Amino acid sequence: MAVAEYDYIVVGAGTAGLSLATRLAQANKSVLVLEAGKDSSEAAEINVPGFFMKNIGHPDRDWAFFSQPQAHANSRAVFLPRGKGVGGTSVLNFIQWNRASSAEYDALETLGLEGWNWKNMLHYFKKSETLIAPESAQEATLLKLDPAAHGTSGPIIVAPPTQISSVHLPFLQGFKELGFATNYDSSDGDNLGAWTSLANIDPADATRSSSASVYLKLKSSLLHLEVIPSAHVARIIFADLTSPDGLVIATGVEYIKDGEKRFAKATKEVIVSGGAYQTPQVLELSGIGNKELLEKHGVKPVVDLPGVGENLRVSSLMLSS
Repeated sequence: MAVAEYDYIVVGAGTAGLSLATRLAQANKSVLVLEAGKDSSEAAEINVPGFFMKNIGHPDRDWAFFSQPQAHANSRAVFLPRGKGVGGTSVLNFIQWNRASSAEYDALETLGLEGWNWKNMLHYFKKSETLIAPESAQEATLLKLDPAAHGTSGPIIVAPPTQISSVHLPFLQGFKELGFATNYDSSDGDNLGAWTSLANIDPADATRSSSASVYLKLKSSLLHLEVIPSAHVARIIFADLTSPDGLVIATGVEYIKDGEKRFAKATKEVIVSGGAYQTPQVLELSGIGNKELLEKHGVKPVVDLPGVGENLRVSSLMLSS
């Protein structure tokens, strides 16, 4: 059977995977996107913001992971929802649109990731969004947005929340009395204080603006972009020979579709975009990770990289609307 060939293969059609694949296809590159979950992007539970809780734990839309019992959480296994399907967690989340502080992005460059800093990241944050400015008097009071920190022509629609809870103003006042200032634009690199979060809801029709809803619309005009849902990547395939500098070369993937093992070849790159949980999983199943752990589970080591799958930290964040 002939093996399909593409310039790029993207593993995971989630928040980042779909946007990256679209950018590559717009640059006239042939791209295959493989997504383990289904395409539920037309489901009302996903698109109607008020139904978002219906997706949590849904077997077709949420991987519904649980941690191992945590010694410092009274030995509880912590529920870790994660988007399953085209759009990834952008179709599962609580529709809040926030950024980390500039110091956190700058720290990435300090750790050795050249070019990963607030200034460079802000360019792409702005490119991804179209901000709908506050319209009501209450919105204008709660949000004083810096135009230099927001985009005006990106695919994701970002707007003030469609409803302001009656407890929100007392919430902000309570924090102010405790010494925490009100932050009127938490997206400008300074997210200290209490704030009113923006939402990725399109006010034109009150629907969720997600990676699936915006990038799938562009797909029809991109002849070189193919998205295959319900295609579970089993492993990355590597060349028999290494590069001149000794690096292992990824040449394709093996995946399961309709119970059948299939293969796809990448002439340029295989990009693993499975999120914080499943990117390490795909790498380890492919032989990249802690050599001792891989051998324990019968996986032949390809690259001994002990940090893969380690040191995950999960924090909880209370979001006010």
